[in-house]
Amino acid sequence: MLLICAIHCKLHSIHSGEVLTVVSGGMGLTGGFADIGGLYDCLIGMHQGLADDSILDKYDEMRRERYKNFIDPISTSNFKRLWQQDPDTAVENDEFFKIVKKAETDKEFAHQMAMVSCNLDLELFKLIHLVQGIHAISHDFTQYYNKPAPEQKVAGAIGVA
Repeated sequence: MLLICAIHCKLHSIHSGEVLTVVSGGMGLTGGFADIGGLYDCLIGMHQGLADDSILDKYDEMRRERYKNFIDPISTSNFKRLWQQDPDTAVENDEFFKIVKKAETDKEFAHQMAMVSCNLDLELFKLIHLVQGIHAISHDFTQYYNKPAPEQKVAGAIGVA
């Protein structure tokens, strides 16, 4: 139920215009997947008694960090790419379009490019390439579980009622 509420709140935010990510940047959907995946881990941990509500503070901290360092710069660069250059010379002058042009003839590079999010800033593109796509904006919140998982009883095992 909590997950459904989280999804509803995310969708409500999108439809009510409260989203801060530049829509044309192409990172809203990817960021949303990372958001909901991380929140799911936090809520499941709380529901199963593996984490207390302080995990939500860690979730907030880490999602803001990913937004600031990955999603916003990429979205902003993509927005600028669309609106702040001459379309007649973009292929020759824009790093992103140079990369796309290279992918037309280099199949291995094209495969690698398909696995990552691209950015106007070539150095950020290389950084994201190193950690492969969504993993750059995801975070493992299960590491903040503060209690071990309860042992599960196997039905029919010796000594188990």
